[in-house]
Amino acid sequence: MNIFLANLENFTTLVEPHMSPHTVSLAQAETTKNLIAGIWRRNRTQVLARLELLECTATAVAAESLTLPLLEEALSTSHKLAGSLGMFGFGEGTQLARVLEQQLESALPNAGVMLVTIARLREVLFPDSLGVPSLVTSH
Repeated sequence: MNIFLANLENFTTLVEPHMSPHTVSLAQAETTKNLIAGIWRRNRTQVLARLELLECTATAVAAESLTLPLLEEALSTSHKLAGSLGMFGFGEGTQLARVLEQQLESALPNAGVMLVTIARLREVLFPDSLGVPSLVTSH
């Protein structure tokens, strides 16, 4: 158990010592779920910015104008997404980010594959927005 969850468990037990272990577990799960949902809401803008960067990168790949700095930033971005999305319960999002990372690591990234993958990633992460792709801005 990591320190955060251990502290959360101790806090819940201290606040409501009359609860049964099962009730405490349910309360902990709900508290943890709410904390993670709050973190997701606070990071939504950053995730959208990361998707924008990946879209710009795919556009640069299509135009054969991908620069090394943009490639490096996009690789870092796709790696961060792949590593963090699972924490928020987006297993498919992690897999999609890995596809993007693999495309960027390949000698000849495929812009079409990247754009389709990014569109699907948007649908998975932001289903309320219907996965509508944003306007790609120059980066």
